[in-house]
Amino acid sequence: MLNRSGGRNHPDTFICHASEDKDFMARPLHQALAEVGVYAWLDESEIRLGQSIRQKIDEGLTNCRSATVILSRPFFSKNWTQYEMDGIVGRQMQGEILLFPIQHGIAIEEISNYSPSLGGLSLWSSSDYSVEKIAAEIAGQLIPDMGRSNPPHLVEWSIDRLRNKARNTIVNTAEQWQWHPRRKGEYGPHPKNLKYDEARDWVLRMVRERYVVLDGYPDGMDSYGSLHWIFKDFEELATYCTQTIRTIGSALIESGALLRAITEIEECINCEKGVWDEFRIRTGDPRTPLPGEAHYNLLSVAARTVRFIEVLDDKEHYWDPDHAALSPYNRPLFQRSEKWGDWR
Repeated sequence: MLNRSGGRNHPDTFICHASEDKDFMARPLHQALAEVGVYAWLDESEIRLGQSIRQKIDEGLTNCRSATVILSRPFFSKNWTQYEMDGIVGRQMQGEILLFPIQHGIAIEEISNYSPSLGGLSLWSSSDYSVEKIAAEIAGQLIPDMGRSNPPHLVEWSIDRLRNKARNTIVNTAEQWQWHPRRKGEYGPHPKNLKYDEARDWVLRMVRERYVVLDGYPDGMDSYGSLHWIFKDFEELATYCTQTIRTIGSALIESGALLRAITEIEECINCEKGVWDEFRIRTGDPRTPLPGEAHYNLLSVAARTVRFIEVLDDKEHYWDPDHAALSPYNRPLFQRSEKWGDWR
């Protein structure tokens, strides 16, 4: 039977967890792993009514390439988790699988009291790492082999995922920025159900007519808090870029525009994020008015994202090592100011 991994019959990782941790950790992690192309074994997705629980668990443990273990207080009190852990440790001792332990709602000292060997491992803490970050870390260790065994599916899936996220980010930016309560659609039609082409054209027009932003929006038009939540879409896009490089980086290593475009847009967003973070720390108040350069730079990031989407759409050329990536929208688009930041 085909699974959601695109036909791979062996799980990439087995999620070992207590039922109490399913809603807030195991299930979200299962979804996050699926989004980065990792086929994770989770009991509710694999065991059907009438099937033998023990037999299905044994099958998953026998066939998996790694085990992701969610360590919590309930985990150490369950018979089934201990049964699964015995099988995991047995295979790990033979060097057959990787082990990814996650610390969830429990102190290291408590883990060590239950199991000194587990307490001595390097753990990911759910209080420090989001499930998306943990999924990206797991994928970074597992998917290079998957990419070599099934590159067309994995590469195309990853590119489509990036494209969809980037397009949604442009649409959200145009909708929310235009229809901010202080603007009320002054610089465009009501953005309800805005199409991507309309959002793209609006972004590029606003960047071309920079005086509209720099002169038309004096200090005080938007606060840090009101505009930063739009920028968060771009931060999520940068996270998608990081995950993509981790998952299919080996397949992209010889490409030209595609790999360069992904790394450049990631760098662009992360650099601008540094300015936002610096401004927040410097002012200490999310209600502080933003300078005009902040508005314009947000739209400049959007313009580079538009170019990024064009690269993703250009399947004829993005494997060409000599093809230009984001050069039409380079850093000089960004505006400097003493108020906003001078990192460029």
